Amino acid sequence: MSETRIDRFRRVFGVAVVAGGVACSSSPSGGDGAAPKTPEVFRAVGYRGLTPGMAKEAALGGGALAPAPVSTLAGCTAFSYVGGPVPDAARMAKETAMDAKYKDLNDKADQADAKIKSQAHTSAQEAAEATRKLADFTQAIADRLDLRIAGGKLFAAAGGASFGKDGLRELAAPPGVKTAEGIGA
Repeated sequence: MSETRIDRFRRVFGVAVVAGGVACSSSPSGGDGAAPKTPEVFRAVGYRGLTPGMAKEAALGGGALAPAPVSTLAGCTAFSYVGGPVPDAARMAKETAMDAKYKDLNDKADQADAKIKSQAHTSAQEAAEATRKLADFTQAIADRLDLRIAGGKLFAAAGGASFGKDGLRELAAPPGVKTAEGIGA
């Protein structure tokens, strides 16, 4: 089976996210005259107390993430780190509308497909209508992917955590952070 645009995005974006890093204090001493703080290490196994698969409620209770999501597109809920970007109401409304449109057009395409498959004979008009519904749904997939890519760029630039049904799915380091090996965005 060939790789879809969404699979390729997830593969490439997932690799970029894991390349996060080490956070350093803004001053050599940690700001209070004490000895320098040990850098926070960003690893594939977690960052700031956040670990893969962690439940959203547990992650929000840890204090590393802002309490309100910055994205809810496609069943994933993304949060920035405390002090990061705040939710953009217009963008969130656009995501909500896109998800509703996507679901509606998917349902219509499924219904048209089921109707065609259940009939012994299909008229040209019925086939054309089913094709139109499938084309509308395909356009919604592309539009939703465009929104997701734009959101992914913001997510990667600011850092944060994204949750799906099974818990923490993506973890991005904040700007300037590097891995213990010195790898950064």
